[in-house]
Amino acid sequence: MPAGPKRIQRREVAENQSCAHNRPCAQWRSMALSTEQAPAGQLKRPHFHWVWKPAGQPNASWRWQLFGYYWRETPRRLNLVFSFRGLLLWTASLSFAAYLIGAAVLVTLWSRNPYNQVGYLDVVLPTRWSDLRALRGKGMIEEGLAEIKAKRYATGMLSLMRGVAMCPQSGTGRLQLAGIFASIGQVHRAKQLMIDGLAFGPPSRAYGEFAFRLTSYLEDYDAMLGIAEVIQLRASDQFAREALKWHALALEKLHRFEDLNALRERTKQRGFNTDVEQSWARAQLARGNPAAGLEEILHAPSHFGLPGERMQLQLDLAVAARDSERAQATVAEWLKIDPYGPLPRVREIVASIRLEQKDTAKEKIKVFFLHYASDLPAVVLLFRSLVELEDAQWLKTAYAE
Repeated sequence: MPAGPKRIQRREVAENQSCAHNRPCAQWRSMALSTEQAPAGQLKRPHFHWVWKPAGQPNASWRWQLFGYYWRETPRRLNLVFSFRGLLLWTASLSFAAYLIGAAVLVTLWSRNPYNQVGYLDVVLPTRWSDLRALRGKGMIEEGLAEIKAKRYATGMLSLMRGVAMCPQSGTGRLQLAGIFASIGQVHRAKQLMIDGLAFGPPSRAYGEFAFRLTSYLEDYDAMLGIAEVIQLRASDQFAREALKWHALALEKLHRFEDLNALRERTKQRGFNTDVEQSWARAQLARGNPAAGLEEILHAPSHFGLPGERMQLQLDLAVAARDSERAQATVAEWLKIDPYGPLPRVREIVASIRLEQKDTAKEKIKVFFLHYASDLPAVVLLFRSLVELEDAQWLKTAYAE
């Protein structure tokens, strides 16, 4: 037991000597502390200020040209400096990078659709932003056409409707959608869709022809006239000449005879147009002046179409003019051109009835059934022609035969 207290005593002596030896060194280190190594408790609150660019505070340590710091000796204070120009540059750079990345993400999402027509430059370049909606609409139209081709009509029609709404200048989309509307009985909607599309530029030949057929089916001759006028102003010369047929037909049906005469005179300056001439000749029937039309046909028969078309019009004019001799001559000429067809004989029967040549008409009906009793289309043609007459007695006569 005596050794224990001695060891404790020697340890205390050694510790005291060590503390006495190290005290001057600790005091010296405390006196030699620099400003940057001063205790945190001796620092003032940091000071913040702004400069335009890093060169405005050259003694600061700058990071990324955005902010910097430096120490002041008296009083000891940390100073933080921010650069306006650096902040603007970093903000602009990060915003531009986010813009490019966002555009890439958007195009990637759209490109999942195989019918997408929007490219990266279309999204990035502001000069192309006005075309974005139309490009997306074209993609939807292509998708709708593919769906219809695959017989998925509901989704195809929906895609076409959305595509035309986003790209209204697409003539192909309007034509296909109008065809679908017409096929399901929405003819008026199809017509209006086609008419609205004329505001976006000259239509194609297929577009114009379908629009004309719709207006003809609906007997909307005002709309037909408007379409014809637009096509003649905007379309190619060849299609504009083809549209004269519908222009003249609309004027004929609307009984705008003076305008039809003016159209005929304008057309003559560039060469005659068969369709315009035929419409003008039919208009003479409506005006009660069939002799003038008949005279024009006899004077220049080649201006009024092929012989088959011309003969029927010529016969109608001769009957309306009560010129039985010219009517018989026309039928004889027609039979030379088409000796085996039923149409000349049917028109001859109708002409005899209208000229009040009843015995001749009855005889012609008997001869007709001798030749065409077994020809169902020919018999149907005769009965349809007789239905147009006011006297139903002729139907009974033909039925009796």
